[in-house]
Amino acid sequence: MASWYLKPKIIVLWIAVFVVVVGITWFGVTVFLFSQQIKSGTFDYSALSTDKQSKIAGITDSVSKASRNTQLVVTLDDPSVGPRNSPVTVVEFGDFECPFCQAFYPTMKSLMARYQNRVFFQYRDLPLTSIHDYAQKAAEAAECVHEQGNDFFWRYHDILYENQQDLTDEALKKYARQTGIDMIPFIDCFESGTYTEEVTTDRNDALSFGATGTPTLFINGVRVTGVISESKLIQVIDQLLEQAEDNVY
Repeated sequence: MASWYLKPKIIVLWIAVFVVVVGITWFGVTVFLFSQQIKSGTFDYSALSTDKQSKIAGITDSVSKASRNTQLVVTLDDPSVGPRNSPVTVVEFGDFECPFCQAFYPTMKSLMARYQNRVFFQYRDLPLTSIHDYAQKAAEAAECVHEQGNDFFWRYHDILYENQQDLTDEALKKYARQTGIDMIPFIDCFESGTYTEEVTTDRNDALSFGATGTPTLFINGVRVTGVISESKLIQVIDQLLEQAEDNVY
C-alpha cells in the first residue's frame, strides 16, 4: 500500500524537474542567441526598449526635479569627456566583458561626439565578477592606461569592447600597446594591481547607488533604469539642456 501512495508524489517530482530543466534550457538558449547576435553585429539593441514618449517625459521630469546629487556619482579621477560645469551629466557604470555594454558602447560614443562641448560624460567601473572572469582585470588595465592620459583611455575603451572575446592578461597588454602608451609604466601598474582598490570602490559605489547590472546610467545623479535607445537619450538630454537654458533667462 505504501508504494501505491508514493506514485503521485513521484509524478509531481518528475513534473517539477521537467519544468525546471525546460526553464533553464530556454534561458540558456536565449542568452546564447543574444550573444551570437551581438558578436555578429545583427543584435537589434533598440528592439529591447519599451520606452514611450511618456517614459521620456517621466525621466526628464525625475531628473529635473531631483536634488542635485550629481556630486555623489561623479568623481574627480575617472575618465570623462565634456565640461564639468555642464548642467547635464551622464555617468555610465560599465563592464568590459558585458555583452550588453558592448552593444551599448557605440551609442555612448555617438552621444559623446554629439554633445562633447555641452554635456559631461564619465565612465566608471562595475565589473560583474560573479559571471565575468576577466572584467576586473580589464577594468584595472583601463585605469592604468588612463593614468597616461584621458585620450588613451577612450582609445583603449573602444579596443576592449571591439575585442571582448579575448580579455586575457596578455591580450590586455597587447591592446594597451596599440594605444601608443609607454608600456613600461603600464606593465608595472597592471601587474602590481595598482588600481584594484579603485575599481572595487567604483563597484561598491554603483551598488550603493542602486545599480543592479550593466550598463547603468545616471543622468544628473538619477539612476535611469531599463534599456534606452540613442534617440530616446537624445530627447532626454535635449530637454534637460533646454530647461537649463530657460532657467538662465
